[in-house]
Amino acid sequence: MAFQAEQTPSSSLLRPTFLAHLSSRRFHRRIICPRTASPVTFAVCGIQDDEDQNDDVDVVLYCLPSGCSRYLGFFLGGIARKARIQLIAIDRPGAGGTPGCTLEERMNTSIAQARSVLEALALIDGKGHRTKKLGGGKPIALLAHSVGLLYALAILARFNPPPEENCGNVIDVARSPFGPRPCIVCTSPWVPTSVSRSSLSFLPANVVKLSGSLPMAKLGAVWETSMGMGKGALQWSMGLVPSTNAGAETDEHPGESSSSSPVAMATPQRNPFHESLGTDPPVSPQDTQGMKRRAAAQRRAPHADFWPPYESHWWKNCAAALAQGSSSIGHGEPPLLHPGTGKPFRLTAATAQSIVVDCMSAHENVARAASADFLLCLGYCSNLPSRSIEDLLVRGFSSTLAHSEQGAEVTIVWGEKDGLVPKRGRMWLDERMKDGVRASRGRLQCERLEMAEAGHDEPIGCEEVVVALLRRVKERQLAGCREVPDSGKAGQRERTTTTSSASTSSAPTTPTQSSAKRLGGVASLIGNPGDGELGKRRGSGSSCASGGSRRRAAVEARRALA
Repeated sequence: MAFQAEQTPSSSLLRPTFLAHLSSRRFHRRIICPRTASPVTFAVCGIQDDEDQNDDVDVVLYCLPSGCSRYLGFFLGGIARKARIQLIAIDRPGAGGTPGCTLEERMNTSIAQARSVLEALALIDGKGHRTKKLGGGKPIALLAHSVGLLYALAILARFNPPPEENCGNVIDVARSPFGPRPCIVCTSPWVPTSVSRSSLSFLPANVVKLSGSLPMAKLGAVWETSMGMGKGALQWSMGLVPSTNAGAETDEHPGESSSSSPVAMATPQRNPFHESLGTDPPVSPQDTQGMKRRAAAQRRAPHADFWPPYESHWWKNCAAALAQGSSSIGHGEPPLLHPGTGKPFRLTAATAQSIVVDCMSAHENVARAASADFLLCLGYCSNLPSRSIEDLLVRGFSSTLAHSEQGAEVTIVWGEKDGLVPKRGRMWLDERMKDGVRASRGRLQCERLEMAEAGHDEPIGCEEVVVALLRRVKERQLAGCREVPDSGKAGQRERTTTTSSASTSSAPTTPTQSSAKRLGGVASLIGNPGDGELGKRRGSGSSCASGGSRRRAAVEARRALA
């Protein structure tokens, strides 16, 4: 069984189901925020507080996209559990049981409520210092998607201010929830339209406000039409997982699919967080087709780090009923009934995602809350116009992260065909990362990855990408107590991925050595990394490994892990 049922007098007689799991208290927690005197609802996904825990558990705060609902954390719960991570997703104002606020107060209110949730979970104390409750007191990492990066940088500015803003050491950065060396992993970060020149800048505020009164399905259609973005629901940064594989996985190989979809995984992959799942099955015709598609994508985009076909991750670990693809709970028991229509339905990846979206739209006020985030993204907030969003990103990399006590580590994954953040915007943010690396004199390490043939929301839904990001979180925590070298010796770090052209290096690390060292330490903690992610890294700085170097690094990394 992937999950255990809630312990009620009759729970021992019931078989855990997707619906029972979705209704678990862990996804529907509520506190009263003392700073705003209002309720806040949130979800705790992955590893739970009442489970047996070791120091290998890491805490990640998920800064949500403009979907801004805790349900989006639910999609990452299964893979977070495999990675021994506790993932916290908090409803922003207006979503779920969290009451709304004015657009001008939205950012500050969200930050205050996030702090209250961390206090309620006993992860920090009243002074904002982290405790040793979970994972031996390791710093909390930040995961962000789309506009979530703005909230992540704003939160860090409160807890990890640069020295010039922390006069008299009012804030003890060494005991900050995010540590003296914060870690941010982000997919498809939002760039203001004043920079990216996205066609979204032509949408009037009244049209954006109208989206708050539309049902979720119609809302997705409106944004798809306005962007000319083909198929798929809720492509406007809702952070939902693309349904690339609707088949049911087998009990013998939980990480593999029996789907006949032509977009199945290119090769039979083991679960990245399982050291051994038995013998891999023979290559099927679908796998062969996927291998050809991936080879073609690699020829077309050799500069990328991930190539199609892609596999979604979330639904694999939802419940035993989902894994079996069964429409009934058990022998002699009634079929599953859709909570919205009351009709029997067959539980598959598509219907499971539909149920979550229905719950979000029917009871969570997500459309109205999302429209507020749309307005903020597009610069319609009076105290945070597009120019101010630019300044927030510039300060975030060149000040907050660059001048953090021990620097910071940032990994960003872009979609090659991101229509919401065009190439111009992506290049602009890449330059801001380079500026931060130069300002930090090498203490800030940035890594820039690209997903070929992917749109805005596909990176957060791709198993290979999410595994790579969570691996970086685990790796960072594993090496969290290392001494940070002087800025003049930035090239001597074991884990350097990006350096500034202004930084000097007396003993530079080759791409092969860097990849082998990065992967070697993590593999012992969470298992062997998948072939699709090995050795395909490139930095956002001035020195980037060529395609041949990355392939050689992959070979050396595999040898190091053998």
